[in-house]
Amino acid sequence: MVYGRLITFTKKTAKAPFTALAMLLAFVSLASSCQEALEAPSSGKRDDSLNGNFYYTGKGYVYESNPIIASGYANLSYPSMKDYVSAKVVTTNSYLETPCFFQANSLATTTSDCFRVFNDVDSISSPLQANNGGWNYPIGSDEFYQINSFYHVNKVLTRFYEALAQAHSNVHYGGGNLIPPATKFDMENTLSFWLAKGLADPSNPSSILGVENSTLNVFSKCYLDPFNAYYSPAENKLCLGWNEQRPFLYAAQDPSVIYHEMGHVLVKVMMNQRNVSYRFPNYYVTPYKSELGDLFYDEGKAINEGISDWFSYFITGRSHFGEWALGRFFKASRAMTEDDGIHKGLVSKLPGERLSYPHYVYYNPNQEEGESEDANNEDAHYAGQIVSHYLVSLTEELKSCSAASDSEARHKDAGNLVLMLLNETLAELGDMSAKGTDVFDQFRQGLDPDMGAFFVNLNSQESYRWGHQVNPPNFRKFFQTFAKNIHYKISSKLCPSFSTDESEQLLDEYGLLLFNEYGDMKKGVAFTDMGTYVDKTLTDYASYFYGLYTSCAFWNPYTPVDNYCPLYSSTQINELNRRNTVLVSKDYLEFPTDRDGVSPVYILDSRPEIEKLLATLTFEGKNVQTSEGSAGAEYNNNNIKISPGEIVGLTLNLFNNSNSPIGGVQILANDWDHMKLHDQNDMYVNRTENRNAGLDTATWAPCKINGWPTENENGMIDDVPSSPVEGDCGFTSRDNFVMDENSAQPKYLKDAPQPICMVQYSSDNETQWVSQDFYRRTVLGLDADQCLNSPSYSGDDFNPNECLIRFLPGAEHAMLGKIDPQKAWSETLTDASSASKLTVQQNNLTLMEVNKRISPGTSFACRFRARFTNCSDCFQDPDSGEDYADYEMIGEKPFKVIDFKFTVVN
Repeated sequence: MVYGRLITFTKKTAKAPFTALAMLLAFVSLASSCQEALEAPSSGKRDDSLNGNFYYTGKGYVYESNPIIASGYANLSYPSMKDYVSAKVVTTNSYLETPCFFQANSLATTTSDCFRVFNDVDSISSPLQANNGGWNYPIGSDEFYQINSFYHVNKVLTRFYEALAQAHSNVHYGGGNLIPPATKFDMENTLSFWLAKGLADPSNPSSILGVENSTLNVFSKCYLDPFNAYYSPAENKLCLGWNEQRPFLYAAQDPSVIYHEMGHVLVKVMMNQRNVSYRFPNYYVTPYKSELGDLFYDEGKAINEGISDWFSYFITGRSHFGEWALGRFFKASRAMTEDDGIHKGLVSKLPGERLSYPHYVYYNPNQEEGESEDANNEDAHYAGQIVSHYLVSLTEELKSCSAASDSEARHKDAGNLVLMLLNETLAELGDMSAKGTDVFDQFRQGLDPDMGAFFVNLNSQESYRWGHQVNPPNFRKFFQTFAKNIHYKISSKLCPSFSTDESEQLLDEYGLLLFNEYGDMKKGVAFTDMGTYVDKTLTDYASYFYGLYTSCAFWNPYTPVDNYCPLYSSTQINELNRRNTVLVSKDYLEFPTDRDGVSPVYILDSRPEIEKLLATLTFEGKNVQTSEGSAGAEYNNNNIKISPGEIVGLTLNLFNNSNSPIGGVQILANDWDHMKLHDQNDMYVNRTENRNAGLDTATWAPCKINGWPTENENGMIDDVPSSPVEGDCGFTSRDNFVMDENSAQPKYLKDAPQPICMVQYSSDNETQWVSQDFYRRTVLGLDADQCLNSPSYSGDDFNPNECLIRFLPGAEHAMLGKIDPQKAWSETLTDASSASKLTVQQNNLTLMEVNKRISPGTSFACRFRARFTNCSDCFQDPDSGEDYADYEMIGEKPFKVIDFKFTVVN
């Protein structure tokens, strides 16, 4: 659970943009509900649990279940909490801190300082100390809540490591694997079973001496208003909330809340296990950590929330989360099965009636009957219910694979299998080394860590940008990888009775059969395209890796009983299993500028709101630098127009012209390969050292895409469109690199990606579209240090083609949760005939800098790219039937190109 920012717009006139009113801090999943408090029941008290001597036993009192479950009374309001405690072994340690212990087969590892528990953020000096070898502190005291929090954090970690050890054994030692395992092989060395990080040499920070674990700090009594609980992955901090509005209520009283928040912690662990590697005596740590979700709302975050809800079920076996801390007072508890009464009969487990994607992306089961649908909100917790319901249904199905005689043991066995699938999937999706497996790991083989052949991402240099923004986990990518692991590891190995057909049919019931093939053909790059485009010197590795991935007789020393051939064939789904999942062509996604009553774009240029957005903006873990002196929030005038000097938020109000809903609309404003060098002999970057050397600098022109710009408007076309070569418009960059690293002078690559905005230029009675660099030199006469991003104009992250208009790093991608058929996005969230407000969140916006030196009246065109999750031709090449390679996402083919034109005004 996390905090986010909401921006509320009020509709003014039929076609006028909305006016930004206020930035609201909100936690939408905990909508307050004022209910009459009821008396606690007089029966059912458990006095026997209060007896006993804790002297040097490590025991203490805890809530084994939340008060509603313990009492069996759903309307419990102000209980006497001592009635619901149990005496349990908490820890034999002297303080509320502990190492993490992991054992896989004969290899065992213990970390130091796995997690510690404190009262609140102001009391972090030393954890609570045991009382005569036990934890007999007064029930309801601050110490009691710390003990209770420790007990449940330790409980979920112990269960997680038990299941992880089983998963590790299945994929590395069990044999019969048909595809390489993503789960980290040497967890005992890399410490990647917890929050591992590199231990740098103090005298040389670029040298990694080893790895160490970050410590998770758990606070049992965080003051949070509104009432809340959250995990902060950046700080490795877990906060369990409390405030004085209901002073008897603590998030720590509800173990399911603790398990959910720990679910977020464990998602981070699983996502990052591959981002540290070891080859004696050296370690290598990727520069960046992966997150599952990086916007206020996106589908990665929804998946994260759904998995975290499932972790509550994983521990308790109950398919409802948060009955007490969230459900009783805030109407924010969540079900994980369709037959839960919270659904009020709107869904069921009958065929075609499940909680399916994308229909239920905005679904709030706690919404009162008759409550206005204007309450629709893009909230990761709502969309995450689709994930949790599917995972619980899958777990129930896999219980039939267990030979255990009792239900608790069957739940445990099935939970182990689902945890293995999650670990395999998240390990692959989060891998910033772009390798995806240890079997062919360059570190184990003693090879160059920058060697080519990347299988699960574009390349190791661009992996963060690709894995979090250009091609991040969405419902399609996650469940394609997850289903691949079911096919190869469950249906073909551990539980053949759960067939691939049954798996596909269950996915389809939830609208999640969003793919045509399993993606077992690795698509980081195409093997035929590796060569000089992936590795600049070691081109022989292209044929080497091709051999490893196509020879089904290949023997490897790490799991020698297995043979791998994931490129041998691409495994197709059975199309007869797709009955509820509807795929829509990207052609139906439109950007109409002439629809009556609907604004095509919403503009946010209120200074205080932009300042708040900028305060939270980071890219690759760093604060984003705005172009001080050329643009800034101090120039914003709140006139709902694009003016010189402003930083403007843009929301494209896209329209769904199909007869089916579309979900997960991704809008990209990042650089891409859509421009061409006018003269490929003039490739030099406009820098001082090049000008002093008398070198001709590069001039870029827009490629003709979708018929625009025409040749008369300076649109560029290929000489031989049927067989484009490097540097042509029809040839896509293979690596997303901008500069030629081997050039003595700063020089562009022929297919360098370029910023999305170009400018209109008039000369000799002709109107043309030209690059910003050409315009700033020819028309404005600006020096490079007068450009946006000018402090770095001598560095590799400066591009004069964003001199005038620049999209800020980290804010050059946006997400629209769902668009209903024959509606615009705004009409999907609100009733167009009666709604007075539209809620626009951070995830709906891209942030654009406007150079203060632009003359009013100057016109620009920006080439956004868009696609959506349940798209039939955004991820798969319709000609070949295979998924697009990652490098193809630098170009046009997977996307719908949106031309947004505007004129800068005072």
